Amino acid sequence: ELSHAAYGPIGALLVGASRGEAAAVTRTLAGRAAWRRPNQAAFEAMSGLSARSCLLYAQWNPTGSSHDGTYMPAHYIALDPVLRAVVLVVRGSFGLRDAFVDLRTTPASADLERQLGRGCHGGIATAASVLVGMHAARLRDALEKRPGWQLLVTGHSLGGGVASFAARLLRDSLPRHASVTAIVFAPPATLPLAECEPYERLVETFVCGADAVPRLSIGSLRHM
Repeated sequence: ELSHAAYGPIGALLVGASRGEAAAVTRTLAGRAAWRRPNQAAFEAMSGLSARSCLLYAQWNPTGSSHDGTYMPAHYIALDPVLRAVVLVVRGSFGLRDAFVDLRTTPASADLERQLGRGCHGGIATAASVLVGMHAARLRDALEKRPGWQLLVTGHSLGGGVASFAARLLRDSLPRHASVTAIVFAPPATLPLAECEPYERLVETFVCGADAVPRLSIGSLRHM
């Protein structure tokens, strides 16, 4: 629900329709005055949390460009008292700006390759670096104010790839005692298999059936 909420009302309606609950979701969004604050209404409808008290930060649209390394995906940071977690949620591809990042598969800078793995997806790695650079201090502060809470990073599709890399960067930049976990859904291929071992205990990945996106890579295209 948290990762789908990043897509706003459209995400809420699609999830509702997949469950046969489209009419109920529509009524919920209408009851939350979605025409005034559509993304906050979708967040509340999907998560069951209050935007006023639990939404720490939100950027509902991507900014920057992948061409100059300034791309920032749509994302938000929420406080989940049930999970006892500070949650960083990254939206997946939802427009051309996002698609250009998906297509920028050239390796990242040498510095990012040292941090994330040799041959890491350049566009997604750079986006994760920009995201962490913006929020590392905010996330550290949120965790320090809530002893015993964990940091959860999540996202779907492109957002899952960014979330995986962001979790790795945050684990290295936050205090050692901080608990960092990524739970991602249908992320694209972002690393050679030989470079994935450091992520085994950090990232949990879920793929639905024969979803092509997580299986699509330059290597898989060569075998077609």
